[in-house]
Amino acid sequence: MIRAAKKRLALLSLSATLLLAWPVGAFAGSATGVQYGHTYTFSNGYISNGAWAQTSFSYQGVPKEVKLTYTYRNLSNMTVVTTGPVSNASSTAAAYAVIQVPSGISQQPVSGYSSHSIRVDPGAPVIENTHLPI
Repeated sequence: MIRAAKKRLALLSLSATLLLAWPVGAFAGSATGVQYGHTYTFSNGYISNGAWAQTSFSYQGVPKEVKLTYTYRNLSNMTVVTTGPVSNASSTAAAYAVIQVPSGISQQPVSGYSSHSIRVDPGAPVIENTHLPI
């Protein structure tokens, strides 16, 4: 029983070490497809001090929106902080959102997700992804 507990502790320690050593930017989510004859891309990822998300559509003249939520651990006091959602809309270019942790705060990404939507025509169904994890 003690041997099994030691093995579990060693595995937990190894898992924590790998998670802390995982390079920022290694996680990213994306969804791509074709609707109404045009290509859409929903994407997100981590940056060294936060997270980013983008909604793009090959036909630039339609409304696009992105919302981003980011959760990180402040390594100074070990508190978990959730920021966002940060929203951005665009009708001519890609909609892009960024959350940056203030400089001087040592942080570790915990989780993040983004929501994306594209409205091609007022009567047409919205192209969307309401929870794309990073």
